[in-house]
Amino acid sequence: MKINVTFPSSHKRSKVIKKTRKYLTGDYNKKIARDVFEGKNKGYYVFIQNKFIQIEVIDKSKENIAEIKSYLEFLFYNSYIGISYENNQGIELELNNVECFKL
Repeated sequence: MKINVTFPSSHKRSKVIKKTRKYLTGDYNKKIARDVFEGKNKGYYVFIQNKFIQIEVIDKSKENIAEIKSYLEFLFYNSYIGISYENNQGIELELNNVECFKL
C-alpha cells in the first residue's frame, strides 16, 4: 500500500528532511539517507520529494499505522495536507491537529 502526501509550499523540502531525520532514528537514517528513510522495524519507507511525500507500507500492522500517523502529525502540526491512497485495503489515517484533504 502507498500513501501519497502533498504538503503546502510553506514547508520546504530541507525542513521536512531535517524533521524526518529527527523523528526516524536509526543508523541508516542518520548517516546515509538523503530522501529515502526507513521506518521502525522496516515496516514502511518514506520517500521525500519537493512538496510530496510517498510512504510505502510494507507491514500493515496497527503499530506501523499508528507510527505513520504520529510521524505525519509531528511533521505537519497545525497545517494542511492532501492525502491519497494507492492499493488501500481499508486503512484510513485519522490525524489530530492536521487538516487533511482526501485526494
